[in-house]
Amino acid sequence: MAKENTSKKGEAKGSPDQEGSKFTLSKIIENDRAATVLSIILAVIVWSVVTIREFPTITKHYDNVKVEVNIEGTSAESANLQVLKTDPSEISVMISGTRAQIGDLKSEDLIAVADLSNVKDAGVQSLPYTVKIQSNKNIEFEVMKSEPAKLEVEFDKTIEKEIPVEVKAENIPLKKGYFNDDPKADRENIVIKGSQKLVESIDKAQAIVTLDSELDKTTIIRASDVELYSNGVKKKYEQGEITFSRNIEVTIPVYATKSLPLDVSILNAPDSLDVEYFRDLLTFSVKTIDVAAPDLDELNDRKSINVGTINMYEVGDKGKKIEFKVENFLPAGYRDLSNLGTVTITLPDDKFTSIPVMMTRDNIKYINEDPEYAYEPLTSGMSIYIVGDPDQISRFTSADLTAVVDLEGFKLNKNEPKEVLQTTADITINSKFDKVWIYNDSGKVKPTIYTQATKFETNIEETPVE
Repeated sequence: MAKENTSKKGEAKGSPDQEGSKFTLSKIIENDRAATVLSIILAVIVWSVVTIREFPTITKHYDNVKVEVNIEGTSAESANLQVLKTDPSEISVMISGTRAQIGDLKSEDLIAVADLSNVKDAGVQSLPYTVKIQSNKNIEFEVMKSEPAKLEVEFDKTIEKEIPVEVKAENIPLKKGYFNDDPKADRENIVIKGSQKLVESIDKAQAIVTLDSELDKTTIIRASDVELYSNGVKKKYEQGEITFSRNIEVTIPVYATKSLPLDVSILNAPDSLDVEYFRDLLTFSVKTIDVAAPDLDELNDRKSINVGTINMYEVGDKGKKIEFKVENFLPAGYRDLSNLGTVTITLPDDKFTSIPVMMTRDNIKYINEDPEYAYEPLTSGMSIYIVGDPDQISRFTSADLTAVVDLEGFKLNKNEPKEVLQTTADITINSKFDKVWIYNDSGKVKPTIYTQATKFETNIEETPVE
């Protein structure tokens, strides 16, 4: 008869299922793969312990170790020098130290620092250097060998130079109907600073302007970049080789455009003249001009461009040409987009004629007389040229001219019974002649009139003296 299982609850530690899940060394050993892995790990640990104990110092070789040439606080800085070139820019080095100290060091952890203690002059210098750790870690090592033995460093004097600034703004986007003038920088020159060798080769700077949105008014924008040029070739420099202010403001003048008719002012036209009749006699070399102006509202309000003035006293020669320079009549701030240069107004060859008309004393009229005096012209006669429509000229006589002498402001000597006055006269034309005018090639028609002023006699009763 079989024995009863008398195991109590909680005493199943030795059950087959639980024993199979228990991690034991004997099971690992029994498993070939696990035993192999464990053997390798133990071998590495043993090898590391033996190596550190038996070989505590190691030697390592590094390539591509960066070179540092820092003049700050050195005699080179005091001598106003700067580094122009370093050869080589990287070195190779072999160092020795404990495995714990240098075992994990990489090339980028090291730096070769040039010794500038004796640098005082420009030129190429052969300098010793020291290999250091870049970080603040306190790592001890010994340099066994480094190549090259010294650094070849070129130094140059630091100088300043003033160079002109140009603006480069290509393909400026503008709204339809607008025009831009040449952009201008807020300064004519900038000061560049750097090595004498580099700075002396630079002759100008260009402020680069880039725009995305279309412009419809004058705009001020900061230059996106400033480029340096030598003999027309753009130069590139390492950061810090040449320093200068890149904060340049550029003004782009933007103008509205419009085509406007040309007109002319008329000076010394008789009150009777039909000015439009005279204007129709004139021939303009061009009738309109294309202009650009900074003020759109002002341009929209403008109906024409006045080229200047025609003095009617000078209009007597048939076919006469009168020139007006655009630079003299264009309003301030306007641009001549038509590139006219000049505008010529020509008088006709066959639409007017001229005659001399003799003026006599009967043609002279005085105004603003002193009532105590009588006035008599001493001038016997003068010729006045009358120009205009041939039909009206054929009917014109001296009676149609009047010389008006204004006596206002003339002071007479009351103690003198007679006095001769030198006066001038304004010539007027009979109002029925609306297509004629007065001509004198000097441009002045204000003849001199000599006038005698005679004091009127007054009867004064004398009182007898007793």
